[in-house]
Amino acid sequence: MFYLVVFCSLANMRLDDPLHVFMQERFWQQGFVVLAALLGLGLAAVAGVTGRVGRWGRWPVAAALPLALVAVHLPAMRAHANTLVRDYGEAVLASVPRNGVLIVSGDDLIGSVRYLQQVEGVRRDVAVLPLGIAPLPWFRPVAVRNLPDVVVPPAPFTFRRFLDLNLPRRSVVVCNRGPWLQTLEEAYALWPRGLVEEVLPRGEEPPFASWARQNEDSFARFDPARAEPFPPSSWEHGLATIYWKQYERFGLAVVRLAARRHDEPATQETAVRVLETLAARPTVAPVVLRNLGVAYQLLSRSRPEALAPMARVWRRYLALNPENDADLPKIRLLVDEAERSLRRNGGGGGSATAR
Repeated sequence: MFYLVVFCSLANMRLDDPLHVFMQERFWQQGFVVLAALLGLGLAAVAGVTGRVGRWGRWPVAAALPLALVAVHLPAMRAHANTLVRDYGEAVLASVPRNGVLIVSGDDLIGSVRYLQQVEGVRRDVAVLPLGIAPLPWFRPVAVRNLPDVVVPPAPFTFRRFLDLNLPRRSVVVCNRGPWLQTLEEAYALWPRGLVEEVLPRGEEPPFASWARQNEDSFARFDPARAEPFPPSSWEHGLATIYWKQYERFGLAVVRLAARRHDEPATQETAVRVLETLAARPTVAPVVLRNLGVAYQLLSRSRPEALAPMARVWRRYLALNPENDADLPKIRLLVDEAERSLRRNGGGGGSATAR
């Protein structure tokens, strides 16, 4: 009762999230140990009142119960061929610049990255700092001993302070954001770098072509479809969620940069490619469809064949009945003009604004 009620209420974890429920279940083992002892006492008591048959029968029952658990759950526990978490950690490390600092959170990512570095010797040039313990007082002597090239100021310190001391010397990237990182916004910004995010000084933008290529190369290192067979309560499913959340950040950043490069067809083609990937998902945010239509519209200035997918995407957007969009009349007009233009092999006009 303590672990199922008191501990769960104090754990501050959402019980509507299957992954959080799975994490809670790990701590129910203590209650099961007590329950197993009570089962043994109960079986002995039953054997005591059933005479000789009960005394001899308790041993097969006691042996059959755990064997039955093995038989029922063995298929789900056979995970020796499952390398998905390891592969995600490898893809994350491969996305970090040479001699970079990786700020990481989450048991799955911290464990996979630590295993890869310490056991397999992968990317030992990357300095890894777990987000939850980096600012704690006891971590500084550990970092001085194991990460001599990283400057860890005396605790307590902010992430802004850490960046001021380290960013001029080494690249700093983040995997999985946390509240402690918010102080970076005073002078820095996070830019997607595929599966991670790179810290850059506020106001500085990465060169679009090479930046977009780095992002797409990073995402290509991991296939989120491999997580589809796993249940929502699994770490593997959680990694796929992280993957697509990061891809959405990449898509929004692409839109922001592409909106300032109206006359660059290659930039608009990149925006279309990225947003089409997001639009192909079973659930897609309306803003993705809206911005994809804008990207097709800008591309149609040099590629007339982009009018047809522009109209298709915006029709899909309008079918979602979006609210509070001042450009809705303009979008409807552009769609009608594009469809008329396609029928007479002509072109439309007007412009909508990316978000």
